[in-house]
Amino acid sequence: MLKKGAKSLELPFVALLLATSAAVISTIWSLYINSFVNNMPLVGIIDGFLTIIMIFSLLFLTPVIERYPESKIFMFCIFWTLISYILLYFTNSFFVFLVVAALLMITKALRVESFGILIRDSTRISKIGKTEGLKYSFSNIGWVIGPLLGGLIAAKFGIKPIFLVSALFLIFVLFILIKFKIKDTNHYTKNPATLRGSLKNVKDFFSNKKFIKIYSIAGGMSFYWSILYIYLPLFIVDKGLPVSWVGLFLFGISLPLIFLEYPVGKIADKTGFKIFFVLGYGILALFSLIAFFAQSIYSLILILVIGSIGAAFLEGNRESHFFKTIKKSEEEKFYGPYMTTTAVFYSLGGFVGAAVISILPRNYIFLMLSLAMLAAFLVSLTVKEK
Repeated sequence: MLKKGAKSLELPFVALLLATSAAVISTIWSLYINSFVNNMPLVGIIDGFLTIIMIFSLLFLTPVIERYPESKIFMFCIFWTLISYILLYFTNSFFVFLVVAALLMITKALRVESFGILIRDSTRISKIGKTEGLKYSFSNIGWVIGPLLGGLIAAKFGIKPIFLVSALFLIFVLFILIKFKIKDTNHYTKNPATLRGSLKNVKDFFSNKKFIKIYSIAGGMSFYWSILYIYLPLFIVDKGLPVSWVGLFLFGISLPLIFLEYPVGKIADKTGFKIFFVLGYGILALFSLIAFFAQSIYSLILILVIGSIGAAFLEGNRESHFFKTIKKSEEEKFYGPYMTTTAVFYSLGGFVGAAVISILPRNYIFLMLSLAMLAAFLVSLTVKEK
């Protein structure tokens, strides 16, 4: 069983460190890819391709999560991610980058699944909104600190040292896992991890209309983040602003989430999720449309930062909605297919964004984004109140 301490702050603090590590990397990730290819649309395509690898990993590695202890899988994933960042720091080869990045996507899939189940095991289902809100609040502290730190370091020392800084946070994660001996609930099966089992899980999940609706609503948020995290850093630097402005932008869009996600999660436990899905996607659709008319990079940044208030109504509630809909006995079976929503819609955002800016002026990417958020808003209207 999870230790008592893990039910309070250990796992949320792990979430904070993981988010800080990822946020530091996110500041320069698209710039790092662009340093190899020097082509904005191609950056989106490559990032989308890498995300597709994660999608297939989430779909077909689910039996691994069912078969082995989540705590051991999670620790292995953290260790390999740390090694990968060190390799990316030293390499100048595009081929090596692709191989390491592809393996990182596979590892990320297992890490996301195992950590999600560890978090779920630490709380009662009646408090899942509060728990997810706490996790995402801690995570978004990392998404505030990380971009500022990454932007300042990249501006002063360049892009590559960011990988070493990010690896340092992962060392702290390993220390916490070892120090507090965080373990999972003993509910994994003895069945072998097979391709047939993976295919059955996928079929069972995507043949259920209820799960399709949950999947679509959750995916809209990932589509939104993909546009902001892939293309806005490129737009900012292309306008002649220093890399530190990328950090400031990513800092700004995460700030409202820190203060709102925890109370929103507590309220959702009592009221249901529909009102927050509707409000969240409505706000994102509106401010994406306003961004389409922005006259300067500064006004664009301000509009998107204010609009991120809508994201605070969505992030934690997406996962809580899944856990409150699924049976306890099916969590490990369906969590992997469900989590592909993040990768699928993030990848879709990368490809669609690349297509838009290839044939239309750049600001049209926000008109497209507004329409996508409007579609998620309409689906949200069909959610049951509780």
